[in-house]
Amino acid sequence: MPKLMAAEAPARADGRTGPAARILIVESDPLLREILGSGLALHNPGYRTVPVADPAAAYLALAAAELDLILATLDQPLRIDQIRFLERVREVVPHVPVLLLSEVGPASLPAEAAYDALLPNPPDMDELLAQADRLLRRSRQSVVRGIGLASFLQVIHLERKTCTLTVTGGANRGRLGLRLGKLVHAQAGPLAGREAFFAILGWPNPVMSIDDGCDEPVNLEGQVEQLLLEFYVNEDHRRR
Repeated sequence: MPKLMAAEAPARADGRTGPAARILIVESDPLLREILGSGLALHNPGYRTVPVADPAAAYLALAAAELDLILATLDQPLRIDQIRFLERVREVVPHVPVLLLSEVGPASLPAEAAYDALLPNPPDMDELLAQADRLLRRSRQSVVRGIGLASFLQVIHLERKTCTLTVTGGANRGRLGLRLGKLVHAQAGPLAGREAFFAILGWPNPVMSIDDGCDEPVNLEGQVEQLLLEFYVNEDHRRR
């Protein structure tokens, strides 16, 4: 694998690491797995890699740690367990970008193989590092962590922002649509409207990704403060 020599993964000249990032590497070949992990760590000591050999181990890693990037390979011929893993990633952690390595181009990949960037396998290490940096920067710009959903919605309401939030909490995933700061849409699996909104508010440790604009159909009406008050009153009654 001449393209993957460690010499092609230089350390940063200024010695700074920048924000830490946890990167899941899903690769069946132990040598390639080691080279990818070493290359990322040499490039930026702030990158913490979690190398696993197969999707079964990757599922455990998804449940055990908060991730910032997933670097995965697709074997040839295509393996159904790898395709299903990529589908599951989009369901469980849609805010985490996926950098995919494959021997074939995008036209030959099934639609279920969701990814944010695609590189040949084996990759050119400089290009892989550049793509990893880009995806991590983009993820940090659009993902909100460490703030409660209710507080964040109040900020959006005050700023009269139009946007769509994808909210994940554990294995749960939902979407909220706001126009000029007003909630107009909520969906969480089969739940819609008020029922979906109240379910999403109850998820622990939510992670929110933000998209500008809102094209979602209207299934929810009411001021943010009114809906939040109704939620807290219902929660208070439920706990008594």
